[in-house]
Amino acid sequence: MTAEDVTQDLTTDYLSLSMVQSGDSPRVSTVTVSGAGSDDVALDHLVSRSLQPIHNDTAAENLSDSFGPAEITDGGGNPLEAIVTAPHLLPDNVNEAFQDSVNTQDLHASDIEIETGWASWLLCDDFNLDSINSSLLQATAGEASLDYHTDFTEQFNIQPLNMNSLPMKRKFQQDGDSIRRKWHTYCQPTPLGGMAPDPTPENGQIDEAYRQELAERLQPRVQTGILPSTTFIQLCLRAYFKHFQPIFPIVHEPSFRPCKSNSILLLSICSVGSLFLGSPRAMEHGISMFERLQKANVSSWETLISSSQDACIAALQAALIGQAFGFLVGRPKDLAGIDFFHGGINAWARKANVYRINESPCDPLSLRGDGWETAWKKWVATEEKKRIALGIAMQDAELMKLHLHEPILRHDCERLPITDSDRLFAAPNAIHWKRLMIANYGCTNRTQRPKDTPCHSETIRIPKGVSNFGQCALLDSIGVLAYESHQPTVFELNKAKRCQELLVEWYNSYQSTHASNVVWDSPLTILWHASFIMLYANLDLLERACGRDGCEADLDALGYARQWAKSDEAKRCLLHAAYIQNSFQSMPIGSLSPIHVPLCLYHCGMVWFCFGKFGGDSKFSKKKAEAQFKSPEFQLLRPSVSQSLNVVFGNLQQWDPTDQTFKFIELLQRVPHWKLPSNLAATLLALVEEDQNMF
Repeated sequence: MTAEDVTQDLTTDYLSLSMVQSGDSPRVSTVTVSGAGSDDVALDHLVSRSLQPIHNDTAAENLSDSFGPAEITDGGGNPLEAIVTAPHLLPDNVNEAFQDSVNTQDLHASDIEIETGWASWLLCDDFNLDSINSSLLQATAGEASLDYHTDFTEQFNIQPLNMNSLPMKRKFQQDGDSIRRKWHTYCQPTPLGGMAPDPTPENGQIDEAYRQELAERLQPRVQTGILPSTTFIQLCLRAYFKHFQPIFPIVHEPSFRPCKSNSILLLSICSVGSLFLGSPRAMEHGISMFERLQKANVSSWETLISSSQDACIAALQAALIGQAFGFLVGRPKDLAGIDFFHGGINAWARKANVYRINESPCDPLSLRGDGWETAWKKWVATEEKKRIALGIAMQDAELMKLHLHEPILRHDCERLPITDSDRLFAAPNAIHWKRLMIANYGCTNRTQRPKDTPCHSETIRIPKGVSNFGQCALLDSIGVLAYESHQPTVFELNKAKRCQELLVEWYNSYQSTHASNVVWDSPLTILWHASFIMLYANLDLLERACGRDGCEADLDALGYARQWAKSDEAKRCLLHAAYIQNSFQSMPIGSLSPIHVPLCLYHCGMVWFCFGKFGGDSKFSKKKAEAQFKSPEFQLLRPSVSQSLNVVFGNLQQWDPTDQTFKFIELLQRVPHWKLPSNLAATLLALVEEDQNMF
């Protein structure tokens, strides 16, 4: 280190400590220095003005103001009689003088002793303004890219620092791009090198180093780790069957036994069960198991599809439960990953003949002796296949609603398999199942529709005793048809009308056949209303108008959003959102929410926000709502319009869109156990904050 370097370092260090930009309010900064032959002293330095670049003609004035007389205290706080002088110029030989007084060869930071009049050598004839301005500009501009004049001693025409003119790297992005980065599906791009390194030889020849590096890059990156303890696995197993099995019943709990053929299924069950333990460490273990299982399924698919039927079905169940875990955790990379993997599961299920179920009707009166045990096991295997098919259809619909893209499956109500009741599926043994079968025998055909049922019938006949899980899959499929109605084809121009009729028929059929169920009553009602929102609003265009895809204005989306916000369809969406709010609030505290509920609440918040943003000064009042009760679906809900309005509005005459958007943000944050609802709420919150500019 040379004397010039030491001078520069000391100058910069002092200025970084003492010169604190504080606007109009002065601040006191304390510098501790070592006096010659004395204890440490503290310099209480008062800075009474904002920092600006120092000009040659005003250097003495600025520095005199900044480095005026200061009170010096010793280590005990006793004042010392010392005055800091501020000459106008430094001597020309400042470096030589400093080198003469300090032996730079043996110099160490701890050995430097500065006298109380140390500014006498700092502010001499040849004062280095280049270093001072660099320090000040860097301190005030952060990481700004600055261009300085190379010769500060000849031309000092630096203007006061204008922060707005600097190309700041941390400058806020435009509103649209800021929204895109806060969206719940946005994946932050990570810089990744190419799979193959560039060949080093000039002619593009492959050498041994290139081949070796390529071989290392092609090796699979499998996440390492050990399984949690047996106690943890048992806790997760019980939590899954207590909390998640009632809302996603694709595994037959009474006959499930951990074994070698279903080990992957066991770990997948534990990953979802970890979400219900209320422990961050438990969730970390669940995420670790989920990531390893996903990679294991992808890397060993050829082994899984060629295994036995039982092992193949167990692996399919594990994959579906893993998909549900990735969906509920809600990390953007997981939401993208399950979307990619979803198509593979569909092909896998087709290979396992899940969609082609050949079953013969079971006549319980004709069974004798051990025939009941055999019939029960056969029925369980068939029922699990049906529920896998329903689970794939439900996840296809949820991914469509999440990413707002085309579904992979061809959704048609008549193509869905009809499952038996949840009570039958939960029967603990063959004897109990026998009693339920005999009690229900003859009431309805639970397995198949009549063969003469037309493929595109506009009525839905729900047999008595059909599972609530099947009802949910049916409504999800209608919701997919509602989304597709916004992209009509030449083959089905009246798809929107057909969806409306299907939803009305479903409601009539469900009300006449279902038994009260605490877990499913409100969630199915929520999904029914949310399907109408999908029908009356093109949510893809609304999200694009809000900035989902970036700051570039989408003229088509903006035009649609403005037109929609002033239409009757928008007001119907708001009415359905009000009913969804009431249904969700009527759910018992601590009750489970099926996986479709978070997106339903999010879509309600989205339509309220878009109504307020693109509808001008529109308010949603009782008077405007009365005209919308002429729609067929609202006439099903209450015997009179006035009662419905009282249910929806209460004592309010009108609702403010911003208030209602915040209400659904709060409702999303109420959904326990899962991270997806909070991420959806964060998206809505970002929209409101950016639009209202409230903070």
